[in-house]
Amino acid sequence: MGLFGDNAEISTAAADPWNLPDGIYEGAVGEIETYADPDGKFTCTNVDLVAEDGRSYTLRLYHPEESDSDVQRQRKLSNIRRFYEGLEIPVENMDSATAEDIQAAGESIVFRLVSNTSKKNNKTYQNLYSIQLARGAGMTQKIGDSVDGLGEFAKAGAQDLSDFPS
Repeated sequence: MGLFGDNAEISTAAADPWNLPDGIYEGAVGEIETYADPDGKFTCTNVDLVAEDGRSYTLRLYHPEESDSDVQRQRKLSNIRRFYEGLEIPVENMDSATAEDIQAAGESIVFRLVSNTSKKNNKTYQNLYSIQLARGAGMTQKIGDSVDGLGEFAKAGAQDLSDFPS
């Protein structure tokens, strides 16, 4: 008899049951929180994408900093814009969108997570590959080689999960 009983099934338990493995999920935008590094190196907004079973993925969107190069600034702004486009937030509302606006827009989403291994440090990172409104009319963003943001996107017309881009 094991320490926790004969039928504990410890070996079948997930190592981290709150994280999502790679895959396609239906869910919603959950908690949104802005974090400022205590050393002043960066500021980011963490957006929880919550699957229907309550597990979540945290998308980190970095804020442009005064010390950023033009390329870094544009990359950060593009990542935020593509996320907003996936939620179909109108262009005229993007600059003034609040956390409540984003949560309301993201009440029913489909998102895909994919792990990639960095060529620079050989570490594996899980990234948001695409996001759209669950009805299938949203924009879909696809991550490129970047490990810290959303890459290129394409219009999607998926009507159900089987039509969702793979």
